[in-house]
Amino acid sequence: MTRESAGSRVSREQATATVWDVAVIGAGPAGAVAALELSTRGYSVLLLERLELPRDKVCGDGLLADSLRVLQRIGLLQEIRSLAYTCRRLRVYSPRRIAFELGGDFLALKRATLDARLAGEAVARGARLCIAEAIGVGTDQQGTAWVTLRDVPRPVRARVAVVATGARTTLLRDSGMLLRPRASAIALRCYLRSPAALDEWVVSFDRSIVPGYGWIFPVAAGEYNIGCGVFYDDRDRPATNLRRLFESFLEQFPPARRLRTAGCSLGPLEGAQLRCGLDGASFHDGGQVVAAGEAVGSTLHLTGEGIGKAMETGELAAAAIDEALSTGDPGRLGDYPDRVVGGLSRIYRGFRTAQGWISRGWVADLTAARLAGSRRLRGRLEGVLDETVAPEELLSPRGLVAWRR
Repeated sequence: MTRESAGSRVSREQATATVWDVAVIGAGPAGAVAALELSTRGYSVLLLERLELPRDKVCGDGLLADSLRVLQRIGLLQEIRSLAYTCRRLRVYSPRRIAFELGGDFLALKRATLDARLAGEAVARGARLCIAEAIGVGTDQQGTAWVTLRDVPRPVRARVAVVATGARTTLLRDSGMLLRPRASAIALRCYLRSPAALDEWVVSFDRSIVPGYGWIFPVAAGEYNIGCGVFYDDRDRPATNLRRLFESFLEQFPPARRLRTAGCSLGPLEGAQLRCGLDGASFHDGGQVVAAGEAVGSTLHLTGEGIGKAMETGELAAAAIDEALSTGDPGRLGDYPDRVVGGLSRIYRGFRTAQGWISRGWVADLTAARLAGSRRLRGRLEGVLDETVAPEELLSPRGLVAWRR
C-alpha cells in the first residue's frame, strides 16, 4: 500500500487496547473515504480490513463523473487520473446491435490499485490500519460501539462504528440492520491482454443479457476488463448459467471476439454480487453504528456503477459522525439516513426506472435508434451519466414522448 508510514499499522491486540473515535470496517471506497475524511478532521480512526492491501475486487473498474467529483473533493483526482486509463468515448449497442456513441471523461483503474490508494491516503492523514476480520458489531448499554474480531478475545471499542463491508452482509444481518438479504445482480469479469486496439468503452445490452449488459473497458494499453452482469432483484434469480452467457458474449459480440481471438486471459473469470437501490440495509442502528457503501445498496441500477456512490455515502457518513462527535450529541447520527435519502434517492429512482424501461429489448432498440440519429438526445444522455439530467427525463415513457417534440 502506498504512503504507508511506520506506526501506521496496529496489531489486532493493539486495536482493542484503546477506545477509538471511529472504527471503520472495510477499506473499500466507502470505508476508505469515511476514514480519510474523519482522519483529516483530527479524529482517531481505526480502519479494519479483512485482507492485505492491495487486494483484488471484482468490479468493472470504471470511474464516472460522480467518482471524479469525490476524488476532486478529497484531493486525489490528479493522482488517480495519472494512474488510470482514460477514454473519451463510450459506444453503446442495443440488443439488435444498433450503436451510438457518447462523449465523456471515462477513467478505468483496477480496484486493487484504487482501494489501496484510497486506504493509503486515509493512513497518510492519520488513520491506523488493522488487518483483521470483523465478525460482530453493535452498540453497548453505555453507548459505545463495539466490533468483535475473529480470534481476538476482546472487542474493539469506538465512539462510532461504520460498516462498509460491500456485498458481504453478515455483520448487517447479525446486528439486525439487514433489510434485503438477496443481492440485486450478479456479474462476472476477467482481464484480457490483446494487441487488437480498442480505445473506447463499450457497453452491449445484448439480447441474451438484458436486463443487464456486457462491457469492455480498457484499463491499460492493450489490457481490458471484460465482463457481463444480470439484474434480478425484481424477478427470480435467473436460471441462465452466467458463465455460459459470458462465453457466448465473448464468442458472438464482434469487439469482444476480436480482442479474445488475438489475445490471452490474464487471470480467471471471477464473479461478484451487486447490491443496488439504497434499500439493502438500515443506515443507522439507532445507536452508534452506521452503514455505508454497497452494504446499504449504493450501486446504481442500469449501469451497475457503484464506486462513486459508495464514496459519496462515505462522505455523508463522515459528515454526520463529525457533527455527532464534535457536538457531543449522538442523536446527530440519526440525521445520516435523511442526508443520504435526501441527497441521492431521486438518482436511484431514476436509474431504476430507466433499467425497467431499457430491459424491454424492443424499447432498447428504439431508444438506440433515436439516440443514434440525434446529437441533441445523445447530449441529454451524456447529462444522465454525469448526473446533470435525471434519467427519467430521457429513459422513460414520458421521456420517449418528449423526444417527439
